[in-house]
Amino acid sequence: MEIDSLDIEILKILQNDSRIPFTQIAKQLQVPDTTVHFRVRKLVERGIIRKFTVAVSAEKLGYNALALIRIIVGGHIVKDLTLKRTREIAESLMKNDFIRLIGVGDEGNELYLVAVARSEEELE
Repeated sequence: MEIDSLDIEILKILQNDSRIPFTQIAKQLQVPDTTVHFRVRKLVERGIIRKFTVAVSAEKLGYNALALIRIIVGGHIVKDLTLKRTREIAESLMKNDFIRLIGVGDEGNELYLVAVARSEEELE
């Protein structure tokens, strides 16, 4: 799955603003807009671009409390069981409206969460 310098430049632009029209990307990179359209479609098909997203300002929506949470999932001797349980817990936690991001530690037995709420009391 090799990508060339043009693909990389397209990705950089899209990471900065995923709503930018392909015609503007083409103009910036001095290539036809059909080339940009084709390249982006291929990047999506190959799974390099997984989704186009929006970055929301939590503060402007009234979410002023932020918590960084570390959860250690333990007790299993068999690493695969711990990793499976960690994933189950992560999937369950993602259903909570306060959770914005979940990461799994290198060993597979730690979860790192980012939670936001309107107040510290709401986080409790």
